[in-house]
Order: sequence, then structure tokens, then C-alpha cells
Amino acid sequence: MNDTWTPSNKELELLSTSDEDIQKRHQTFCFHRADFTKRIGSGDRWQQLIQAHLYFEHVVAQILTEALAKPEAISLSRMGFSQRMDLVVAMALLPDELVTPIRKISGLRNKIAHDLTFEVGDSDVRDLENCTPVNLRDAVQAEAGRMAGPLELHELLTVILLRADIIRQDSAARREIGRKSELRLRTVLRKTPNVKYVR
Repeated sequence: MNDTWTPSNKELELLSTSDEDIQKRHQTFCFHRADFTKRIGSGDRWQQLIQAHLYFEHVVAQILTEALAKPEAISLSRMGFSQRMDLVVAMALLPDELVTPIRKISGLRNKIAHDLTFEVGDSDVRDLENCTPVNLRDAVQAEAGRMAGPLELHELLTVILLRADIIRQDSAARREIGRKSELRLRTVLRKTPNVKYVR
């Protein structure tokens, strides 16, 4: 063991940051919510789906980039969305109950891209609704001011995307808190003087 190791200023700052503050720091969406809402709040369903898919691609890329220790070691930009989702599943970065509707959205987007006459029909929206977790559907239904009735495509796209990014935020916070715990253990084992620990 190297007895000359001392924590860097960045490490000392992490040790002195509360877990609650770390969690708050990560509670930021990786996209501009108002822009997203504006882009998918109007237009034909196929337009809403194409726009939303761009955001899903961005969120999935962020999830992978943040979770991989060395994201530059693989070329994420050369992977298709399906391959990225396979990697997300393999690393258990999103729960299966969320992977299913995201894959459904991607499938619909592929139909639009390969069939000039494809229209997103009511049955497609109902299929997406049926594979969306019940708690997310209930959250949309319970929104203040929402008219009763079946969920709209843009509502489903929104709730699925937001949930995926909230999982990304929580995972990033947990990883940083984990690094803090490892660092604290290291300083305790080495009996590093003058280190302030905050839980």
C-alpha cells in the first residue's frame, strides 16, 4: 500500500458533499423538456414519433456513456439504436418493463422510415399503451386538468422518455455515491488525516 497517497481536491470535495446534495445535482434532464414537449405536442402521429425517437436515441446514448467506464473504447455512434438497446439490456441499465415500450417505439419508427405510406394508427397507440407500465399510465391519467379518455401518443412518448431519463439520473447519482463510499474506505484504511466525511 502506498502510504504517500493523499486525496485530490476533487476527491475531498466529493467526501464533503452529502448524499442528498449528490442526488440533487443529478436531478437534471439531459434534454430540454420544453423543447421536447413543443416538438411532440402537435403534428401528425408519425411526426411526433420521429421527433420523440431522436430524444430516445439521445437518452439511451447518455445512459450508456455515463455507465461505461471507458465509453471511448467502443464506437457508440456507429451502433444502431437496436444494438444500443441490446447493450442497455445486457448491462441492466433500464428495467425490462421500460425496454419493451422503447423497443415498440423504435419498431414504429422503423415502419415509418421504410414505408412511405405507413400511418401510426389507433391500434399502434393502444399496443404501445398496453406495453407501457401501469404506474406510468396511471401517472398520465392522474395529471391535473387532463380530460378523461384513452392516452394519446404524445402522452405515452413523454412519460416513457421522462421515466428513462429519471432512471439515468438516479443511476448517475448512485454511481457517484458509490465512488464516494470507496474513497471514504480508502481514506479510513490509510488513516488519511484532515478528511471531512459527510453522509
